Amino acid sequence: MPRLPKSKLNTNFIHVVTQGINREFIFNTQQQRCEYKKLMKKYKDEYHIQIIAYCIMGNHVHILVYVKDIKNLTKYMHRINTIYAIFYNKRNQRVGYVFRDRYKTQGIYYQKHLINCVSYIHNNPVVANICKNPENYEFSSYNEYINNPKLINPKYFNKYIADIKDFLKIHKSKNYIRYLDIEDKKQVAILLLNSFLKDNNINKQQLIENKKLLNKIIKILINNQISIRLISEILGISNGETKKIINGLRR
Repeated sequence: MPRLPKSKLNTNFIHVVTQGINREFIFNTQQQRCEYKKLMKKYKDEYHIQIIAYCIMGNHVHILVYVKDIKNLTKYMHRINTIYAIFYNKRNQRVGYVFRDRYKTQGIYYQKHLINCVSYIHNNPVVANICKNPENYEFSSYNEYINNPKLINPKYFNKYIADIKDFLKIHKSKNYIRYLDIEDKKQVAILLLNSFLKDNNINKQQLIENKKLLNKIIKILINNQISIRLISEILGISNGETKKIINGLRR
């Protein structure tokens, strides 16, 4: 996700990602996730934040917002993260930073990007192998689109979608990956790889040494629109070796 100065985000639609320091899991329990969600809701009106989509994961949070003044978003994120950090440190009898430096922001500039950003956010738990379908995950806004909105304000999104049924069809697909930037694609690729290693009870070195499983994970990554360069990078093999395997899969 690009680290553009927030003042350069010439759009009202912004995708925010805030992460635990050193990528630590700071939302381990249901109570912790409920607390962060409560803070999101409590202060959104004060800072004129319209939440379009969100997903609270173990070590990071995705929030897609509509905001007229970027300064309000800065104040909002600082407020909820500061209060949550105090809560987290007190409950865990620790001191120090809880969140990783500054949160990341990505401007959303066109309709397809907006649709796929919402889909990407809601599919985070699916890609992480936490659940099979986005509706099975409690701490995202997916079910608010289907049932009763509580934290989100879907009107800022729905006006871009002619038919909510069409949106839900897109929502279930993996087409959103092609619209992600390189950093987010890498995150998706790593999640897919880690899930594969866990399912097969192996480490990355064992994967590299097992031709059958190596072919299988590369096929999965290619089918999820991950580039040869990224595949080579996360597996620790050369581009030439990756291309050779891919060519063999296509025969």
